[in-house]
Amino acid sequence: TETTGGCPLPDGGEADEIRPIDESRSPKFSSPFDTVGLTEATLSASEWVDLADDGSEEQIKAMRLRVTQEGEALQREVRARRAASHLVSDEMYAETRDMLRLFGIPYIEAPYEAEAQCAWLNEVGLVDGVVTEDSDAFLFGALNVYRNMFNKNKYV
Repeated sequence: TETTGGCPLPDGGEADEIRPIDESRSPKFSSPFDTVGLTEATLSASEWVDLADDGSEEQIKAMRLRVTQEGEALQREVRARRAASHLVSDEMYAETRDMLRLFGIPYIEAPYEAEAQCAWLNEVGLVDGVVTEDSDAFLFGALNVYRNMFNKNKYV
């Protein structure tokens, strides 16, 4: 091991030597979505360090190219996953409101729980029913609830 000359550590102590990274303490993927489609790491962290220390200039260039390509592939995957995600952005909300206005369709923005607002509208007769993916509308007193409208495998 190498000596660091007593470099200060973030916890206030000093390091007398450089220790190898404990890979068992590395963060693990927490969700199956984190690993789907990702290429497996081809080298461990210690192997990358060894290659950088012992590698020729050509090996280091190849390593840089490989890391760059893997990074670009991961960035492409992130973009694809974001595009395919079911998250609704503020821009999507704004575009939807604009379209409703252009078509002359009245709409209400619920301040909190939309099912509560929709159930009230149904109860007072301003709407014919509530379309929802969960059962909250029942709890708020909706009279006509339409579920599974967007599920191809189920009938409404």
